[in-house]
Amino acid sequence: MPAPKDTPEVNVTLKNLADTFAGRIQGDSNSETNEEGLCCVHPLKPTMICMTDREVICTECESVKEHIEKVIRLKDMAADTRQSISLNLIKMKQQLEDCNDVEDTYMIMRKHTMVQHDEVEKKIKEEFLQLHRFLREEEEARLAAVKEEAERNQMTIERELKIVRGQIHALTEAIQCSQKDLIKDDVTIFQDSSRIKARARNTLMGPNVVSGAVMDIAGHLGNLKFKVWKKMMETVEYYPVILDPNTADGWLSVSEDMTSVTEIRNKQIVPDNPERFTRYIYVLGSEGYDSGQHCWEVEVGDRDRWSLGVAYKSIERKEETFLEPKFGFWTLWMTEDNYTVGAVPCFPDNKPKKVRIELDCDKGHLSFYDVTDDMPMTLIHTFFHAFTETLYPFFSTETDDMSCLLQQWRSGSSEGLGALLKGTSAIPTGRGSNRQPSGYRSGVLTSGPRLPKC
Repeated sequence: MPAPKDTPEVNVTLKNLADTFAGRIQGDSNSETNEEGLCCVHPLKPTMICMTDREVICTECESVKEHIEKVIRLKDMAADTRQSISLNLIKMKQQLEDCNDVEDTYMIMRKHTMVQHDEVEKKIKEEFLQLHRFLREEEEARLAAVKEEAERNQMTIERELKIVRGQIHALTEAIQCSQKDLIKDDVTIFQDSSRIKARARNTLMGPNVVSGAVMDIAGHLGNLKFKVWKKMMETVEYYPVILDPNTADGWLSVSEDMTSVTEIRNKQIVPDNPERFTRYIYVLGSEGYDSGQHCWEVEVGDRDRWSLGVAYKSIERKEETFLEPKFGFWTLWMTEDNYTVGAVPCFPDNKPKKVRIELDCDKGHLSFYDVTDDMPMTLIHTFFHAFTETLYPFFSTETDDMSCLLQQWRSGSSEGLGALLKGTSAIPTGRGSNRQPSGYRSGVLTSGPRLPKC
């Protein structure tokens, strides 16, 4: 009788295959139980391991010739394995802890990046709003100048037209009178000769077209973009050193224009990114130098703990380090009137209140000058070193309110303009009195303590 449609047909082949597979699984299970429980040859609990066969054996099997000198104690093997597991467990727990720390860091970075995005976007809009306002005002001023000149020219033309038309009227009358004189008799002409000659003298003044009555197109349109750009440069400032907020410790607050940094009372929540100093309150400049000449000045005033100079990008930022060349720092630092360059004591002639740092990457020179106001400019120290990495300006202080006067490029200096267009910071050539470089003025950079914070 055929099977109902809702009852599946028996597949004998598939059944046999399934039974065979089930038997193999059962056999493997029995084998594992045997290996874990009793010796595979004798009904005894295994105590040794044959390293050749990779099998657990009992004391009876140990005496067999094929196992002799090839066995180790199961207890020892288990102890070694447990020790290895314990060590791996410790490593994995540490890795888990590290992963959790990294996760926390990324969470902070994500939030911090969103805040940075909003701040940067806002600042860019503000900067371009100022530029747009400048361009709009400049456009309005230039259009007003064009309109003013056009009106002035129109007034000149109208004035001259009135004069010329008066001359035309006078000449027309004079011509008519002269034509009448031509037909007079000789006696009348003789009698009127004086009046006729006087009229001729008064009417022989020729008309003149005044200059400057047309638009000065060249003055309005010639090099227009360059003139506007040049005028714009008079309203902006260029700092040779811009601080990198991503390197500043959480106890430091970098200003919006990134030209000043101050210590704060409450530590900021900032991500522990690789670039950031976390052991010392240090901060680096945002631009590194590997060629050319560069210069910046620092106002240290009467502070008694500070350090200035340059540092490699690869310097230690998380652990203890020292401000010495072998650790990637080339600095001048002062602690309570004791000056040190690298690890060597230094003895300036006077206590510098303003320090100029001049870096020549190509020649491998780093010089520190005392450029205190109203004092002759004097050399403090020069490092000579073949630098092998990109160098970044370095700042640190252990007293509040340290001021760094960073030179700003202004458009009045062709030297500054050329340096700006080349992408380098101009080094002043003056070595006489302590004068500011041509085309520069000063702005304030402040920094706080560099002592470790917990």
